[in-house]
Amino acid sequence: MSSPIKILFEILSLSDKSSTTMENLIAETNLNYKIMKIYLDLLEEKGLLKKGKSLNKTSYSTTNLGTQYLKDYQSIMSTIKKPNFHVLN
Repeated sequence: MSSPIKILFEILSLSDKSSTTMENLIAETNLNYKIMKIYLDLLEEKGLLKKGKSLNKTSYSTTNLGTQYLKDYQSIMSTIKKPNFHVLN
């Protein structure tokens, strides 16, 4: 199971280049409807995702703030994956 942070990243990534539906997000992330709804509501509440309409269906797209979150997450992950990165105890 992925961590909540990774799930948030995945949802934002999937809706970053073009809007997508909840059904597509559920299929791509393997989350059930109830859990996906919780994540979508959280992302929308925090201003990272916006809800709209596309072909009479509710769609989701990443906001500018959400795109910045994606960049920050990728930067942190690339730093952590560097061979000389050590976690202090």
